[in-house]
Amino acid sequence: MKPTHRAPNLFAKVIRKCVSLAIMAGSLTAACGATTNVGVVGVFPNYAYSPKVISIQAGDKVIWSGLSVIHSVTGDTAPETLCGASFPGNCTNIFNNPGTYLYHCVNHAVFGMTGVVNVAAAPLPPTVVITSPANGDVFAAPASVKFSVTATNASGAATNVQFLSNGGLLGSVAATPFNFAIAPLTVGAYALTAIATASNGLSATSAPVNISVVAPVAVSNFFPRVANGRFVFNHTANPGLRYAVENTTNFAAWAPVATNTATSNSVEVSDSFQVGGLRFYRVSRLPNP
Repeated sequence: MKPTHRAPNLFAKVIRKCVSLAIMAGSLTAACGATTNVGVVGVFPNYAYSPKVISIQAGDKVIWSGLSVIHSVTGDTAPETLCGASFPGNCTNIFNNPGTYLYHCVNHAVFGMTGVVNVAAAPLPPTVVITSPANGDVFAAPASVKFSVTATNASGAATNVQFLSNGGLLGSVAATPFNFAIAPLTVGAYALTAIATASNGLSATSAPVNISVVAPVAVSNFFPRVANGRFVFNHTANPGLRYAVENTTNFAAWAPVATNTATSNSVEVSDSFQVGGLRFYRVSRLPNP
């Protein structure tokens, strides 16, 4: 007569453990991976895993305990990816790939001691990127800035985007296109970020975009000269702002000479030199983008 073995009556319980994640486009909110406990119930020959069928998400962990020295957790499919054909007392497996995993006890499969782990793809947070303005953009005060974001997600549509400046909430948009007009900004430095939330409840924060707003200097031309056979002069500027240079011979028709983004407080302009010719030049600061 076979001995009777009574295993502990352990029922599955799920413990959530949160870990912080990060991505190159920004950082994610905390995401939780689950730990599911599976035990053994019954007496010979009616042993069973409890629960027999579990459903988890990719990245979750399953712990089998109460196996004593007579039960295994052996995968049905080769190569065996669970706990092998030994009798470890307890074992742990993390399921990183979606799929259906069938397993059995090598001693008692003939009596129906089998189990199933259904692994679904884990929900993904959205990807959120600020498309406008660009990092390093400089604006002349007062600056009305168009704040634009793309938010995509393979696991569900983005349902809300919050727009922030220096950590403070400016406002939010609940549907595409995710555009927000920032009220005129005064002189200063601003770190813009966006937080997108998807329909699966997960959120992500964009990488910051740093912009600055400056008090525009009055544009004036100075130090005209002829150098190396060309007419050269300088004009005042704010580094980062854009300027257009034009010339004319009659004040009726203006021709473009150069359009540039200033890299210093003084910008040098060079144009062809015509002996005996008369031309006039003007420099304009271009509007904010």
